[in-house]
Amino acid sequence: QKRPFTRQDCDDKVLIFKTPQDCYRIGIFEKLFPNAEIKYIHLTRGFAQTVNGLMDGWLSETGFFAHNVDQVGAKLNIPGYTDKINGGDKWWNFDLPSNWQQYIDKPLEEVCLNQWAEAHFAIFRSEVKTLMIKFEDFILNPQSVTDQITNYLGIGKLISKELPMVMVTFTPSNYRWKKRESMITDLSKLDKVQKLMNLLDYNMDPKTWI
Repeated sequence: QKRPFTRQDCDDKVLIFKTPQDCYRIGIFEKLFPNAEIKYIHLTRGFAQTVNGLMDGWLSETGFFAHNVDQVGAKLNIPGYTDKINGGDKWWNFDLPSNWQQYIDKPLEEVCLNQWAEAHFAIFRSEVKTLMIKFEDFILNPQSVTDQITNYLGIGKLISKELPMVMVTFTPSNYRWKKRESMITDLSKLDKVQKLMNLLDYNMDPKTWI
């Protein structure tokens, strides 16, 4: 039965918010919950896997549509997207970086690369204290990473187990980015990519991009 959220509900509770867009509004939870202890987890993933996954999402017919840019008088002309997806001239997918208008006519891979980069740069610019967790480490050692997170949050031990797939385009598998290997290789040569991969403590050896 539904009921209003009360003060008693949060007196001794741990609330977890998992929203990628929050990287652009760090500080909002301190305002919403001024008496709470706020902790941030910075979840990362290498550029190859992220760009490939974002492109799959942009091209999914089931829709990861997030922003109708037609409402602000903008039109998308993104090669590889606008010409393939119904409504691709107005629907922006996933989060909206502050520089999105500079990418309304860029190729889809550049749009997705910018989404990956700007999210992480926004966190670094904020200088907020975080626990940085690599998704790749979770894949390899789920219980160890889960223990690291629960220790950081100060909550009881959780047993890592197989989780249900939610909002996915394809069954998760290692090295999925290889279906766009040539394009990913070209992106890997960009200074921006190499700089951010270094900041995130990632290796530029493609064998490590699981």
